[in-house]
Amino acid sequence: MRINVVYNNQIGGCADVLARLEEELITRKVEFQTFDIDSLKEFGDFTIVIGGDGTLLKAARFYTTAPVLGINLGRLGFLSQAGVSEIESVVDKVLEGSYSTEERLMLQSGNSLALNDFVIKGCKTSRT
Repeated sequence: MRINVVYNNQIGGCADVLARLEEELITRKVEFQTFDIDSLKEFGDFTIVIGGDGTLLKAARFYTTAPVLGINLGRLGFLSQAGVSEIESVVDKVLEGSYSTEERLMLQSGNSLALNDFVIKGCKTSRT
């Protein structure tokens, strides 16, 4: 299994959680690459996202064919499936294939793709 590890360094504590996740993956000899949320690239067949719901949504728009699992560092974490304290068990379950996927409806407007919703606002750019 090849894993995309996506993080949002603008969220406090992200660097420590990222280091912990990378250590777990290295210990288990998992092939992975780490990507900042603003520099995503195609690599793996599974994605672990460290951040909040906005980070998870942006990663899900990019990695449309790979399962995406969120480790919540944000405020609410409605879309994330795990907390920081669960990293070891999450990695174990992913590597064992002991997880289920949930199909989500993707929205499309013109060339834009969204997992959760679209926001229409009166400025040129926006960030989730």
